[in-house]
Amino acid sequence: MSVDTRVLIAGKVSVEAVVEALKTELGVVPTDNTRRETSYHIEDDIIYLSKTGEEKRVVGFISFEYKGERRNLFYYHTNIVFVSKENLELAIKLNNLNLAGEVTNLRLGYDDNAVEILTALAKRFNGYIDENDCDAHGYHKVE
Repeated sequence: MSVDTRVLIAGKVSVEAVVEALKTELGVVPTDNTRRETSYHIEDDIIYLSKTGEEKRVVGFISFEYKGERRNLFYYHTNIVFVSKENLELAIKLNNLNLAGEVTNLRLGYDDNAVEILTALAKRFNGYIDENDCDAHGYHKVE
């Protein structure tokens, strides 16, 4: 298990919006993005909540150079809501019940540059950051 820097954003932020934010906020031009879009029929709507009865998932990496270093930003979004005690407790703690719903997740391996990159993205998309997912500090709002 590695140490990561993570961002949590309420709702859907498209891959294209993240790429544009990297350009405008950090002057970074992504070299490529690899993603897989899949759909699954949901049978069990007791655990998963979806308006359409179908899960649409986008997962992949956005690759770019930042300060002379190649980075691969992990992107994950699904249109379903996974009802769990952990998700609800986090949303209540952060005083944003939208985080108990549909969210977009971004992640980079932890270092100072990752914190800088993801802080800029969290700020741009009104998100929350956990600079080091292995320490005692959790997500907090980026102002």
